[in-house]
Amino acid sequence: MIHTNFKKEHYPYTALFCEENIWQLLNSFVDQKQSISHMWVLFITNPERKIPLLNQQAAALNQAIIWDYHVILLSQNRQQHLIFDFDTRLPFVIPLKQYLQNSFINPDELPEVLTPYIRKIPAQSYLQRFHSDRTHMLNKIAAAQFPDWPIINAGLKNPINLDSYLDVEQLIDGSQVLKLTSLTALEQWLMATNSSE
Repeated sequence: MIHTNFKKEHYPYTALFCEENIWQLLNSFVDQKQSISHMWVLFITNPERKIPLLNQQAAALNQAIIWDYHVILLSQNRQQHLIFDFDTRLPFVIPLKQYLQNSFINPDELPEVLTPYIRKIPAQSYLQRFHSDRTHMLNKIAAAQFPDWPIINAGLKNPINLDSYLDVEQLIDGSQVLKLTSLTALEQWLMATNSSE
């Protein structure tokens, strides 16, 4: 099964930098000559930058955490839709349905300000155009907590920065945005994708 093929300790990781961790994961796949045409980066956020997620390692057991955003990877493999999330207590690679059921709160139980929006980005686009100067973390964490790898896509002529991906009103480079209305609708929307190339 694919679940045993990927171990998160084999890939670069820095806590609190989920957007860079997923970029590094994709970069590792490409370095290993694996196709990423069947993969999509998912940004989870909302206009208030407050989204609750369950089973995150940074939260107490059985408690939700409120992130300003979270970034994970969706992969279609042999008709399976799988999620990669470095920060969950769930398996690092987990079937989409199982991830949604164990990570999201039913939107009927959430106030509007906590309703998640999901941006779905073709993996190749994200790998080529994502850039963050990390200023959103300045004065929030110690310098030693920043990633030890270089700034991603530094000097790129047409980057897409972190704030652009997080602005749910922006339509950028083949990405799509869905407001969560039900877990079933979200699952169907994510499974409806074809090749990201």
